[in-house]
Amino acid sequence: MPTPCCVPNCRSNYKNTPRISVFKFPTEEDIKRKWTSAIRRKDFVPTKYSRVCIKHFTANDIVNSVTIYNQETGDMVEAPLERK
Repeated sequence: MPTPCCVPNCRSNYKNTPRISVFKFPTEEDIKRKWTSAIRRKDFVPTKYSRVCIKHFTANDIVNSVTIYNQETGDMVEAPLERK
């Protein structure tokens, strides 16, 4: 069963809704606090099961690839990140 989004009033990944990507809360405390504040749930403390769906991010927030420097050729190579 897909993991539902923890943002109030978001129905992503519930029964009878299309499956979409969700993200775990960051382990870095400063970023985790920003996420928690942004979702505006009173007294919310994220657990290891809490997720936020892709609908609450902009395209600039999502990193889909990395750029790697090839020392042998001097080229910059863009490599896609694997989805889990």
